[in-house]
Amino acid sequence: MLSAVCGYSVLRRPAGIKAELAALLYGVAMGLTFDEFGMWLNLGGSYWQRVSVDAVIVVSAVLALIGFMRNIRRFEHQHFRMFVVLAVLFLGFGAVIYSAGLKIGTMAGDTLHQLEVSSSP
Repeated sequence: MLSAVCGYSVLRRPAGIKAELAALLYGVAMGLTFDEFGMWLNLGGSYWQRVSVDAVIVVSAVLALIGFMRNIRRFEHQHFRMFVVLAVLFLGFGAVIYSAGLKIGTMAGDTLHQLEVSSSP
């Protein structure tokens, strides 16, 4: 679906309502693709893997930031400061999530591993 919508958009260059529908379908296809991201990394195991959930959250956040950013030519000084603040907050949030994941892994890693092994086909 992702390839078909992309090919249609590149080759036909739709305008108006057709472009809006193509963008909507592309977003749905992108969501479905990143929903399976965890399964690409960890083939096997349970369907609801933590990697899949984390990947969808991170990709959604990055795409939202890209979608709402201003044109680089109109990037004023105050916007650059806000970008730096958001980048620092984003990196700090990533560090907190990473350290929390390590702590949870040491506390409940064996139990979660046993649960995943018992639920696998």
